[in-house]
Amino acid sequence: MLDGTVAGNATLIGSDIRINKDAAIAGDATVVANTLQLSGTVGRDVTIRAKTVNISGTIDRDVYSYHRTMTITDSAQLGTITYSSPQALEVPAGTVSGQINQIATNAPTYLSSLATGTVFLAALLYIAWFISLIITALGVAFLFPKSLEDSVVYAKKQPWISALAGVMTIVVTPLGIALLLTSIVGIPLAFIVGFLFGAVLLLSSPFVAHFLGSLFFPYRSHPIRSLVGAVLLLLLYVIPVVNIIAFVVATIFGTGLVVRIATERYSIAASSYKKRLQKT
Repeated sequence: MLDGTVAGNATLIGSDIRINKDAAIAGDATVVANTLQLSGTVGRDVTIRAKTVNISGTIDRDVYSYHRTMTITDSAQLGTITYSSPQALEVPAGTVSGQINQIATNAPTYLSSLATGTVFLAALLYIAWFISLIITALGVAFLFPKSLEDSVVYAKKQPWISALAGVMTIVVTPLGIALLLTSIVGIPLAFIVGFLFGAVLLLSSPFVAHFLGSLFFPYRSHPIRSLVGAVLLLLLYVIPVVNIIAFVVATIFGTGLVVRIATERYSIAASSYKKRLQKT
């Protein structure tokens, strides 16, 4: 769903895409979807690959569409339409200022190879993401159960401090890496910091997953809690709009938890090492 204004071009890929009445795209729009509802305004051309298309908004220039069915309402305003479809297009009078061109296609379905490939790739990437998160969450649960248990305590008792730690880490670390890259001596250190930062981001989701699982099954084993939390997190990632919010919150909050646990472990190790030195 698009409600705001896009100053330049826009590429939208999804199952069901809606460009609402108040939405505006100043440049070109490219849409790959199962269904498209276009009620807003597009300042230049629109290229569409979709099964079902409904246009009730304004397109200042031309439309290039590969679809199965397209509906154009009386309120629509378009330039030239060039389309490929097994069905002839019915256009209300006064809605199209240019020409209406139907082109033949050798594609076996209403979707072009681009759309088919994009949908397949998106599904493949999600499956890979699903498997990788499950494996990572279970691996962390088996290897670092005490750290996960401590992170749940932090998340419940001091959630805002954990979130603040995550925000500070995500904001400050890239700036620090950029500063290190400005000097030859700092380049190796920048790569090390970048690697550690990537590891922290990678671990953020498993830590949040374990926290979610602990909310529902607080007395289960760590792997069970991590598995349940990972599945819940992945379900949130499927829901449009919610997935963006969930990803941002999980990354920030999870990063804060990882950083706090790492800081605590470092403090304990440093204190233990200092005591050993004092004894010797």
